[in-house]
Amino acid sequence: MRRKLALACALALIGCASGGNWSKEGASKDQTAQAYSECQGLAHEATRRDSNITTDIMATRGNDWQRTGVLSTKEQVLSAEEHGRGDEIINRCMIGKGFLPGN
Repeated sequence: MRRKLALACALALIGCASGGNWSKEGASKDQTAQAYSECQGLAHEATRRDSNITTDIMATRGNDWQRTGVLSTKEQVLSAEEHGRGDEIINRCMIGKGFLPGN
């Protein structure tokens, strides 16, 4: 169960490694990807504690949730919360570096 959640988080981060859809006047694709990678690392560090807490929750409550049929829902909710927080950190970091989203 821990591996499943860790794998989902890792895949989400890997999927974002390309640099997203950000632009900055005068910045090359490589520079954008580097800035995005730095922001992604910052987000990972900031959400590591939450991720560890989620892993502990899944280890202690996972069997209970599986018996009651809500395990999948709980996994999705916890994963979405972590992913949302990470995305917000990345967005603020990229804007702080002078990049604009969606261009």
